[in-house]
Amino acid sequence: MEIELQAIRIVGTKEELVAALRGVLAVLEGTTQAERGGAWTPELARRFWSEVQAPIAREALRLIAEAGPDGILNTDLARAVGVDSELRLAGALASVGFVQRRMGLATKPYTVQRRRYKMPEAVAEAIREAAKGG
Repeated sequence: MEIELQAIRIVGTKEELVAALRGVLAVLEGTTQAERGGAWTPELARRFWSEVQAPIAREALRLIAEAGPDGILNTDLARAVGVDSELRLAGALASVGFVQRRMGLATKPYTVQRRRYKMPEAVAEAIREAAKGG
């Protein structure tokens, strides 16, 4: 494998720089941010939360974070945020993916497994704290 890196510009705090570099390394190593855990600091979560502007996406993130280790069924999440289908829910959550890529994060803060949205506890705690701040 050959990798040529010409320039990289990352703007942010020390913690955000570390998280972004971990994301780059994870891509090269083939691991995900969720597998590494701990990469979501409260400061990173606050910044992520502030970047997610869509009210439905914010509410969905908050509900996923509050759901606990079993997660929340996609139909229940769709109903809770006021959309009438799983497809509309996925569309509303597209903004989360845009923010994730714009911030250079390796993964979204949640996964979808067997139609359940789940969030690692460390990430959930950081998102819950960020949501309290608005």
